[in-house]
Amino acid sequence: MRAVNDEACRVVIEPDRCDLQEATYDPRLSSAGRDDGQHVVYTTVDRVVYQPAPDVVEKILDANGYSMNLENILAVLDEVKIGYRLQVSNEPLAPNSVPIAKTFLPALTLRLPMKNRVGPLLAKFYAEVGGYQNELVRLREQAGRAHGGQRKELEDLRREHEKLKAENEQLRTQVDSLNAELGQLRKSHAAANHALAEQNILPAQVRVAQVHKVDLEERYVALKSGRKVFSVPLVAIWVYPEKDEPCLVSIQDGEVSGVFFHEGAQPIPGMVLGEVLHVAEGQCKVREENRRTRVIQAQNPAEKELISQMRRGDRVLLFLHNDELLRFVPCGTFNAEAFARAVQESIARWEIAQSEEQGSDGTGPV
Repeated sequence: MRAVNDEACRVVIEPDRCDLQEATYDPRLSSAGRDDGQHVVYTTVDRVVYQPAPDVVEKILDANGYSMNLENILAVLDEVKIGYRLQVSNEPLAPNSVPIAKTFLPALTLRLPMKNRVGPLLAKFYAEVGGYQNELVRLREQAGRAHGGQRKELEDLRREHEKLKAENEQLRTQVDSLNAELGQLRKSHAAANHALAEQNILPAQVRVAQVHKVDLEERYVALKSGRKVFSVPLVAIWVYPEKDEPCLVSIQDGEVSGVFFHEGAQPIPGMVLGEVLHVAEGQCKVREENRRTRVIQAQNPAEKELISQMRRGDRVLLFLHNDELLRFVPCGTFNAEAFARAVQESIARWEIAQSEEQGSDGTGPV
């Protein structure tokens, strides 16, 4: 495996510092080191798989000459982030644009302790220690005033002291639990990236993709899988997908044979029944049930085939999103249940309109 030039690589720990939409997973970026420009120490996740986060922190503190105490460990844990080590494109950038990454590998990043920097975990630790010390001072003062008949009160104070010690130990346990949870999240993230990179969780002809673009004017959807983009006409999709929505794409002989949107959040297009008024040269004129006319120009071979089957007077079912045409189906080849639903919807709208008219002129039922 050919090594990657380190001078062309960088570490990113903020989501707005680089564009990873076109990037691919590259295990050749495996590395560990320091980024002096960002004052961070990093290691790609493949080098610390299955290692608890505190162990990784202790190794880094020891390698950089820091004392191995809880204060330093919490200070570093406050700065732990999952970022990326990536190789950026050398193409010129437009003004105010971010670099575009070519390849990436998830990386665990952290900052070494600094006296003037206190994070959330370290602040809680200081607060707990301060409260514990204040309580010890109070207990000593009360113990100093205890004489003779105050033995019982002193014993109560000792029990309270033991209770506080137990609570303090419980807080330490919670900190350890948080560290373990952080380590588990890191492992899950690395495992998910590895599985997707290997693409060994789906059949060979099925790929993970997402919606790259929806063009209502041309009536097609661009689906991006890895570095390849597939164009699919809307006539082949039964929902209205939003940009960046995930989906599964079935590929046969290099072409898309099916698209499955598995999130279940896509809106169902509205349906309108229309009548064909005229057909000529890949376009047709349709009059909708509300008397509105619409000229449909075929945008792809599938739509040309549908229009070639139409004749004047035929019924056609239009699928709309925000009054924009998604697809159309002649009723003779369309599913009978869908056609019946469209007719029932038209009848219901007519009955509602009639009811509103009767109510407005005072002749309707009270």
